[in-house]
Amino acid sequence: MTEEVYNYLNSLSDQRLLTKQAIKWAEQDLAFSSNQLTNTHQNQRSNELQISREIADLKSIVLSLSVEIQRLSNQGFVMNHQYPVNTEIDKPMERLSNDICYNVIDDEDSEYGY
Repeated sequence: MTEEVYNYLNSLSDQRLLTKQAIKWAEQDLAFSSNQLTNTHQNQRSNELQISREIADLKSIVLSLSVEIQRLSNQGFVMNHQYPVNTEIDKPMERLSNDICYNVIDDEDSEYGY
């Protein structure tokens, strides 16, 4: 019977050592996973900050373009046109008609004979 007790105590000792090793491995895995999670969180935060900076840059560009458009508008230029607005003409159709008349190409060789 003492041999059975001895074997039992040895098996308990082996189980204890195995349990200690398993706990050590689990702690290492937990530390590794924790580090990975921390790194992932830091990378995500860094990406969010980069995106915020890029959005701020784009907003700045849009604001600059808006200011430039307003400046050109105040100087008498109309969007998508490179000619000054004629403030003497009140009706848009008259203005369009005058623009067409002044911009007719006088070319004897044109196929339409203008």
